[in-house]
Amino acid sequence: MGHMTNEEYLNKENIDEYFTALAQKVNESGIGHHRILVVGGAAMAIKYHDGRSTVDIDICFREQNNLYSCYHKLIKKRHLPVSFLISYCGTYTYG
Repeated sequence: MGHMTNEEYLNKENIDEYFTALAQKVNESGIGHHRILVVGGAAMAIKYHDGRSTVDIDICFREQNNLYSCYHKLIKKRHLPVSFLISYCGTYTYG
């Protein structure tokens, strides 16, 4: 059963669209390749293609080369809520 929200529900198609747009921002910025681990409801929607949906994308990634900057450009351009991507793993760098 879904929950009440004013946010757009996300499914495999629009999750793919948003990650494609984020990849474009990363490429335009010239900051190199990044790996993002998608977890939670978004991971289920991507994997099982059975109509599952979510209202946010839970991710785990290492902050590298201004990836957050690209993310903020994407949410501003698409008028998405700041909480659109939620990083449970925090930011850390190699020392």
